[in-house]
Amino acid sequence: MKTKLKLDAVQLMRFIRDRMSEEMRGMTAQQQIEYIAEKSGLAAHKGKEVPVRNANST
Repeated sequence: MKTKLKLDAVQLMRFIRDRMSEEMRGMTAQQQIEYIAEKSGLAAHKGKEVPVRNANST
């Protein structure tokens, strides 16, 4: 017998976003990129500077 799981995707996304915002409060853009890469398992750039595009850059 299958059990139906109710999932509120919007509520889950807001929860995750709010938690990450709190954890990253006060970090620079570069630190945020490294934090997300580490948490997602994509820390292949470890030790390398990751370029950050400025909103004013072309």
